[in-house]
Amino acid sequence: MTDDRVGFSHAPDAVQGGAKIFGVLKGAAITVHHFFLKVSKVSREVLEKRIDNRPPEQDEWVRRWCKDRIDDDGTWSVSLPSSAFGEKGIPFSRIGSYRMAGSRFFRVWCPEETPRKHAFLDRLDQRMGSRRQVTRQDAGELITRLALQLRLEIPDLSRVRSGAERTGLSGLEAQLARLENE
Repeated sequence: MTDDRVGFSHAPDAVQGGAKIFGVLKGAAITVHHFFLKVSKVSREVLEKRIDNRPPEQDEWVRRWCKDRIDDDGTWSVSLPSSAFGEKGIPFSRIGSYRMAGSRFFRVWCPEETPRKHAFLDRLDQRMGSRRQVTRQDAGELITRLALQLRLEIPDLSRVRSGAERTGLSGLEAQLARLENE
């Protein structure tokens, strides 16, 4: 439902930009709230009047809802359930990444740990696979940085290798096995 009033839209299709992520969210039956001003059809005077006439409880709800989306580090964040990620959803590697919707940046997040571990392994595989030679120290630094970015406990090399093996990342598993034997 959209119209030319100041308000809320519950239809991801109404958002300009970011269409792919909003399409996935819609397909997963995840409600997305966003705020809009369709100024092309409404004069500034009419918009100001509508804003001034909003009930205080609606304004309080908007402030609370928006503040709940700001992480401790000041970043706008969209937290999605683990069901939004995977083969038929958003790639795990997008967790913790920044996206743009319209003219705003936000971080895609998942509060559950398992999808973040998948994101960790996917990113580690991408980063280590793109380098010609990786030392044990390089791998350790990369593991630490990625784990911290995804708010995970920092694992040791053998634990990461086991995770790569379990998830079918054979190239990463082989690289880590070689580093374990150094």
